[in-house]
Amino acid sequence: MKHFLLFVYFLTPFFTLSSCAVLIGNVKPTEKSDRYEILRLDRHLPDWKKLSPPPASTAPNEEEEEIDPDLEISDRAFQSKKTGSVISINTACRLINQNSNITLNELSALLFSSVKNITNKKEEFIEFASTPALLTTLNGQIDNKSVKIKTIVFKKDICIYDLMYIARPENFQNDLKNFQEFMDSFKFN
Repeated sequence: MKHFLLFVYFLTPFFTLSSCAVLIGNVKPTEKSDRYEILRLDRHLPDWKKLSPPPASTAPNEEEEEIDPDLEISDRAFQSKKTGSVISINTACRLINQNSNITLNELSALLFSSVKNITNKKEEFIEFASTPALLTTLNGQIDNKSVKIKTIVFKKDICIYDLMYIARPENFQNDLKNFQEFMDSFKFN
């Protein structure tokens, strides 16, 4: 489970934040968006807790992987105390994003670049917060553990946004309503 959470909290945002870097060169992200509001699951639902990055001074033990300090973390990530499912939002804002030709399909694919054995992938273009978005659901494996993932990716002005839900397949339906509530609460301010 430790590796699963490391992926969700540290690597997932890295792929989104570096998405333009992958396609057009290594450009370090400059800022997170503060132009949105979203539900704090930990304050709204007692079975959810806010995830915090490990303290920088904590040295990894033999069982833990060292985390690259240059990797960015999610804006907010929450974990179900009952199921271990994780719901997060991540943003990456750069001037280069405004004129980038990167597609929602390409951004979404980058989110899943570390997911192996992808099956049952479904994509749907929708309107989200009055913005074109790509909603994706799939099954796969992270660190040889089966997961089911649902994401929504969209761009607005200079920012790229992704909302992500990752769960064990047997728990996916249990927490899906919480992810829907999380998505429904999103609004630009």
